[in-house]
Amino acid sequence: MDRCQRGGKPTPLMTPLGDAALSYGNRGWTVLPLVPGGKAPLGLLVPHGYKNASNDDDQIHSWWEIAPLANVGLVTGIHFDVLDIDGPAAVEALMVAGAAGQGVVGPT
Repeated sequence: MDRCQRGGKPTPLMTPLGDAALSYGNRGWTVLPLVPGGKAPLGLLVPHGYKNASNDDDQIHSWWEIAPLANVGLVTGIHFDVLDIDGPAAVEALMVAGAAGQGVVGPT
């Protein structure tokens, strides 16, 4: 389905964030809109947070037409996992743990 059409009807062009959400959804990953510039679910659109996530084109179009500046959230633990390391001290601690044989760690 063309990103500018839905149900045979033209729709407004998506924002880069909306395009990214569609791209992720087309990979089978479930996405949800987040507060613009933030990490929290956009409660008016996804009142149950990650439980409302979807990879359906129509749903994704709808969310980003309503909130074109919404950040994109991805549900983890299904297709991939994420390790969020904040700050140089945390990176150093992780590297030390890896060097001690507690896991393989490399810079990203």
